[in-house]
Amino acid sequence: MFPLAYVPPLWFKVMDPRAAGAAAGAGRPERVNVCPRRRAALQARYGTQATMA
Repeated sequence: MFPLAYVPPLWFKVMDPRAAGAAAGAGRPERVNVCPRRRAALQARYGTQATMA
């Protein structure tokens, strides 16, 4: 994971689906910290996280 952190676009490409999947699997999407500016785009891309806080 450390090499991914050196390339931010690659990091987000890998980690956004992992974070969305973990929140959906645990049934607690409000526990995911989401950048307010990116909230709508992430909700549109990953669907069921409409309750992201």
